[in-house]
Amino acid sequence: MDFPRRSIPSVAGLVAFEATARHLSFSRAAEDLCLSQGAVSKRVRQLEQVVGVSLLARTRHQICLTDMGRAYLAQIRQLLEDLEVNTEALRTRARGRDRIVLASPLSFASRWLVPRLQRYRDAHPDIALEIATGSEADGIADCHIHLGRPNEQDVVVSPLFDLDWTPVASPALRDHLAIQAPSDLSRARRLSQSDMTGLWPAWFAMTDSEPVQTATLTFGGFELAIAAAIAGHGVAILPRALIARELKAHDLVALFQGTDLNERGYQLAVPARLVGDPAIAGFAQWLTSETRTPVRQIRAA
Repeated sequence: MDFPRRSIPSVAGLVAFEATARHLSFSRAAEDLCLSQGAVSKRVRQLEQVVGVSLLARTRHQICLTDMGRAYLAQIRQLLEDLEVNTEALRTRARGRDRIVLASPLSFASRWLVPRLQRYRDAHPDIALEIATGSEADGIADCHIHLGRPNEQDVVVSPLFDLDWTPVASPALRDHLAIQAPSDLSRARRLSQSDMTGLWPAWFAMTDSEPVQTATLTFGGFELAIAAAIAGHGVAILPRALIARELKAHDLVALFQGTDLNERGYQLAVPARLVGDPAIAGFAQWLTSETRTPVRQIRAA
């Protein structure tokens, strides 16, 4: 659609009006914009001439928004925000991204990703990687690691690896309770994660075992469940990929052989608008390749 150029206000006028409306002061808007008060006032008046309505009601000592001005302000604020975002995205594509913010569950970041970070730094020394594991990632993350299928819209999802969940306990608890078969779990307290309560029923169903009714301790994440299992507070069902160190050190032992439950793996989610970004694509490719690298090779490097 072609618009007469005279019907489109200048960005400078829109910015001046937004700043003035935000402060309800020409002088404070001028300070924000590093302009003179007269220049800001002139730009707002020129904007009013273009749109054909008064946006501000001026008195000798104060200014306020008119009804038209209030409605227009809400519209142009979104327009200016979109313009800023799109302009920064264009600049990033032009100069190349030098920073990636990754949102990740704490256990994945600390137990799987951190041991591999030096390899990423060696391969991409010009990219700064910031890992956020909590609510601080909201609204700033470039990509996300999810356990299971993500809920976001307009993302491209790449499976990283599935998880093999197995019942584990401290060696002392296993020996004390003489746990040798699934039915022996009735003698132990079950440890669970608040967002993974379906794992135990799924494991019993997979092994054709009769679910046992025991007291349960529920934790908000893997780290607490792992610590509780090591301390002998009960039996936890945990992914082997995240407890390899504890299993090797014999702090935890897998209670049964051949009964791992393959369920809910990790996925990388990238917003569709960033899929073509070279730095994001490079990180995704590196992350995928690392899923095929044994831990022993990482420690030997």
